[in-house]
Amino acid sequence: MIKRIIIILAYVSSLSINLFAEVLPTGVQWIVKNDGNDDVIYNGGIPDDLSDYTLDGIRHDSLSYRYNYSRRGVLVDVGKVYWFSTEDLYYKNLTDDTSPNFPSDQLFVMWIPGSTEGSDPSQYPENCFSQGYYIPWSYLNGSVDKSANKITLTHLYYDGAWRSLPVGGYYLFRYLHFPITLKSWTGETIGADTEKLVILIHGWNSSGKTYSEDTDFVNLANSVQSKLTSLDSDWKLIAYDWKIDADTGGTTSATPQMAPESKMQTESTDEWPIQNATEAAETAHMHGQYLGQLILQKCPNIKKVQIIAHSAGTWCARTSIKYLIDNTGDNFKAQLTLLDPYMPYQGSADSLLETQIINQLSGYTNSRKIGLLENYYSFDTFILGTNEQFAWGDY
Repeated sequence: MIKRIIIILAYVSSLSINLFAEVLPTGVQWIVKNDGNDDVIYNGGIPDDLSDYTLDGIRHDSLSYRYNYSRRGVLVDVGKVYWFSTEDLYYKNLTDDTSPNFPSDQLFVMWIPGSTEGSDPSQYPENCFSQGYYIPWSYLNGSVDKSANKITLTHLYYDGAWRSLPVGGYYLFRYLHFPITLKSWTGETIGADTEKLVILIHGWNSSGKTYSEDTDFVNLANSVQSKLTSLDSDWKLIAYDWKIDADTGGTTSATPQMAPESKMQTESTDEWPIQNATEAAETAHMHGQYLGQLILQKCPNIKKVQIIAHSAGTWCARTSIKYLIDNTGDNFKAQLTLLDPYMPYQGSADSLLETQIINQLSGYTNSRKIGLLENYYSFDTFILGTNEQFAWGDY
């Protein structure tokens, strides 16, 4: 099993609210909890190279940014607790509910106070970390039904004394997962002697598949590995697996693990299929920053990288390749191949991830650090944001 690190939140200061929640301050700090035995610990969090970019005057690193929550966890369900009621929050199938301390080591809950009438909590996920409160599991009294992948919250309950959860909107998140080792497609550990890498990066995991179930991706990896083997090449193939964090929801209908009211279209937010895809792209951007750092930590002598990325994985590829270029010497060379790249802004999402940011990669061709940029896409009219052309061309 691949060891992983899981992002958790730390608090600069806290304020008790009716013994149920803690204020998340504006200045969020991050620590990374290592759940394996490895020497990679990233204290202080993962930098955002787009922090200065704005959409409608809102910075990408602002807690007011529409998809800021995607840097903190995967939003898996939303619901509302009313007076003297219960509410079911459903978690996705890739959530590890066999973990020893489930649900506290896999899921966390944010609460936003509000009237029990009128407002739909699915409209306001971006407010979780600016106006919301983190609620420890010890206060949630959540009964877990693993057969149904759900957690039931109860407004009024008795555990030796009568207690109650506050009414309002509840948001169930899964912690983000990051691999802490690099393995080749053939199972070898990638280490300091590796100088050349081909990296495959999958896209949005809209069907909630495990890694081995994605036959298209597995077939691509096998084909590339076969070619490298036949050439007796010193290139190593890596398939970067971020499927757990890419598992943000479905394309055409709510997945069985999601409550019927979850992530539905509202007047003030993106339609939920677009929201799901964009959440994956925003998280992929953060994975890219992490992957770039991990490659340099494990492969300090890296000289050449070819990245092939699909869909929302474009943002992992873009950010990792930019990090590598910015932090290596003049001898480093890179190539980037995009397959149906997903551009959230062009797909009508309230996201600043757009074609102009990808266009900027062409500036690195002048320094000869990027030798080739490719954009392959199938022209269709029903998948928004995947028919985009870049300044450096397409195929």
